[in-house]
Amino acid sequence: MPIFIVFIFAFLIWCLNVIGIESWLLNITFIISWFLIISLYIRNKKEESVLNIIMIYSMSVGIICCAIVESGAYLSEIRMFGKLSGATVRVGFTALAFLLSAILFTGALNKILQPTYTMDRVINKTLNSAIQIIMVGSFIGLAFLYLRYGTPNSNGIDRFEYWDTVAPSWGRYLQFMLLQFSFLLGIKYTETKHKKYLVLLIASIFMQFIGGEKFTGPSLSILFFMIPIMYYSRNNLITMLFKPKIFIFVLMVLIIFILSTYLSYAAIYGNPSDGIRYLLERIALQAQVWWAIDSVTDTVNPELSLMWILRNAFGVGSNDNIYGMYYLMQQITPPDVFSRFLENGVRFTMGAPANYNFFFGSALGPIVAIVFGFVAGFGTWLMRNAIIMKDLFFAFIVIKYYYFIIQISIMSDWYYFFTAKFTVFTIFIIFYCCVIQRVNCKKWITT
Repeated sequence: MPIFIVFIFAFLIWCLNVIGIESWLLNITFIISWFLIISLYIRNKKEESVLNIIMIYSMSVGIICCAIVESGAYLSEIRMFGKLSGATVRVGFTALAFLLSAILFTGALNKILQPTYTMDRVINKTLNSAIQIIMVGSFIGLAFLYLRYGTPNSNGIDRFEYWDTVAPSWGRYLQFMLLQFSFLLGIKYTETKHKKYLVLLIASIFMQFIGGEKFTGPSLSILFFMIPIMYYSRNNLITMLFKPKIFIFVLMVLIIFILSTYLSYAAIYGNPSDGIRYLLERIALQAQVWWAIDSVTDTVNPELSLMWILRNAFGVGSNDNIYGMYYLMQQITPPDVFSRFLENGVRFTMGAPANYNFFFGSALGPIVAIVFGFVAGFGTWLMRNAIIMKDLFFAFIVIKYYYFIIQISIMSDWYYFFTAKFTVFTIFIIFYCCVIQRVNCKKWITT
């Protein structure tokens, strides 16, 4: 009941905002409502909130950064200063609809379908050894690249330009693979409590950071590693975070990330004061798409049609590769900057949930977000199965699939739905899930 009351309160704030009432009072009240709802769900839905921690983290950071942008932060990539617009409430409520539907759908699947333990221990042990060997090999490969070509900081460039023009692009794939392996390390650490998995995680984060991943990659690695550990913990997220040791650890990690990011910018631009300026700008840039896209979003999209959505959101029938995130970028970026970004393959971050509002209008955006929340909930349910089964093969497939879901639901890459890779993974996972469920799939087919 308290959750429902607070949600209705947040809904009323959103209604006032949609009809044109914008104020800092509404922004601040909505942010308080957001964290109150999330806190209540964390206490009442421990399992589901742990599994959706990446979505909770991403959306919560986005809301805070969007409020910072509305306070007048400069957005260097689109050459605009933010201002009070109500984006925090409009986009934030769509984020709330997405997040709550993901949590509720995860809980529904958890009650209906239960996995069984299937993977042979010998095979699992062999896979575990292979993962460790691959990770060590990746460390060696990345170390060779950094010694041979330097690092993004030593070259005075960002990571996009570094992997596109300086070092071989396969090094970036090694970084990406290390990020995904963090989930498998977390499963094994939960099972064995062996410290070698912590060492591998720390080495992985270090290699990612040296290669230019300042925040997103390392933070996702930590969250992927922590999800299995938190899942088996008896405490909810809030209780765990406020334990003295964990609180100090989280605080130290944040300080290290902020300090290292500052040092990285200072090295690239050659000036300590520039390092501080670009660090503050980077924080604001986390929500630049939210604020900027909201500024060109209508309450009811006058161009809304099936063909318009398929072409510009999903990329169906598009001949210029400008769809999804690039279509959003084209709406808010100066033409010369957009052409340079498109040519270099640079993309903005966090297209969702502002893209739901843009493509369907602010009035329908939250409803569309609920549908994508079901997609995210399905992905977190698969993660739960992998954690319970401790099946490393299934966990590897699931984490790659979940990363697709992150790209779709957070990065606005809806075109993934029509890729062969996503289709193959979906079919394989459905087949695998049918095998591991207690319910007899043959019975489903014959009845």
